[in-house]
Amino acid sequence: MLWLDKARSTRLPILALVDLDPHGLDIFSTYKYGSAAMRHECTNLTAPAMIHIGVKHDDLASTNKLRVLSPDSNLDERGLIRMTWRDRSKAQKMLESGHQDLQNELRQLIWLGYKAEIQILGNDLAEYLKSKIEHSKRAIAAAISVTDECLPGKGSVLLTRPL
Repeated sequence: MLWLDKARSTRLPILALVDLDPHGLDIFSTYKYGSAAMRHECTNLTAPAMIHIGVKHDDLASTNKLRVLSPDSNLDERGLIRMTWRDRSKAQKMLESGHQDLQNELRQLIWLGYKAEIQILGNDLAEYLKSKIEHSKRAIAAAISVTDECLPGKGSVLLTRPL
C-alpha cells in the first residue's frame, strides 16, 4: 500500500475506474472505506477521499450502450452481461451496508439485471477518462482541501465540501 501512503501524504486525488458490477463496486468500497476484516487498521488502509468516476449506468446511457438484453443470452452485442443470482445477492448485501455514494449504482444493477466491464468503453477509454477527469475537477479540489489536523498519521482525510 505504498502508493496509498504516497497519495495521502502528497494529497493527490485518487480516482477509481472499476467494473460496473458488484465486485468492481466492492473493490472501490474496500479502498475508500476499508474492509470489515481490517477495521483495526482502517485509518492506515483507506482512501476516504477516493472518487468513483466510473463505469456508471449514466455512462452507458449517454453512449447508447444501455438497452435490454435478449432473454436467451448472457452477453449482448454491446458488451452488457446478465447478472447472476450471486451478483444480485452481493449487490443486495452491499446496498444494505449503507454506503451512500454507491446506492444508486447498486439499485440500478439489481433493477436492470445487467453488469458491464471497463472493456465496454472500448476505443473510447482515453476520451472517457479525459471527460471524467474534467467533470470531476470540483470534487478533486474538494478532496485535496484537507485541514492540517487530518493529514496522514492524525486521523482520516475529511472532505471540506460535499462531492
